[in-house]
Amino acid sequence: MQIQKIIDSNNNTLGVFIPLKEWEEIKRLLPKTKPVDTKGEPEKLEAALSEFSFFQLSESSNSVLADLSAYYSRLIAQESEKPTPDQSKIDAWRKETDNLNALKRDHKTFETEDSMKDIIRTYSPLLKKAS
Repeated sequence: MQIQKIIDSNNNTLGVFIPLKEWEEIKRLLPKTKPVDTKGEPEKLEAALSEFSFFQLSESSNSVLADLSAYYSRLIAQESEKPTPDQSKIDAWRKETDNLNALKRDHKTFETEDSMKDIIRTYSPLLKKAS
């Protein structure tokens, strides 16, 4: 399998590219899962999290961070297009985006199940409000 890393100026790995054929093989081997709708209820979130595998937690926590970062980026773009953009909003959203991206780059974020569950508990409610 030939993997190409995406790295930033500090030599941090931001992501990877793998050939589609290899991805299809990996996908075939992964357990089949269905989306979990917690309806914003903490008890349902905790029940769902207790059944997640390490892989599901890493994918879910990374997805929550990426989706929330993308949401803030869209807000920045929309605000920037206004005739008189509110720079304080843009700065606040940039700070949030930077914080989320720092979490995604920090290997400790994805080291343990507890750290990934914390990410999901903390940021998924914000993502739900955003959608």
